[in-house]
Amino acid sequence: MSKKTIEEIVTFIEKYKSKYTIKLICKALKFPNSTYYKDFVAVASKRLIEADNPKAEIRKIYTDSKYRYGAPKIYKKLKANGKNISLKRIQRYIPSMGLRSIVVKKFHPHSSKPSVEKKPFK
Repeated sequence: MSKKTIEEIVTFIEKYKSKYTIKLICKALKFPNSTYYKDFVAVASKRLIEADNPKAEIRKIYTDSKYRYGAPKIYKKLKANGKNISLKRIQRYIPSMGLRSIVVKKFHPHSSKPSVEKKPFK
């Protein structure tokens, strides 16, 4: 049996609270009443609400750049568009969204012949 998340348990309680009391359902599920009420009354924080808007824009800039842009370039694009979001916040969002920029290493030419230093023999 897999462990249920709080949201799943709360939706289950919401579904059956007309038939049974909340206290009885919580007792049967071995789920604290206080956790149900805390989640039921919870309001999304200002920061969580703000986070949803830039994430969509970050993903759009990322896909428009053909997955090449990293946090610094995305930051510059957002700043050019008039969005005020810090570079650190973008750096935090990118991995949580599952994004990763394509990094191409610079080409450094190497000769095929081994380098032999010319030293005088004694």
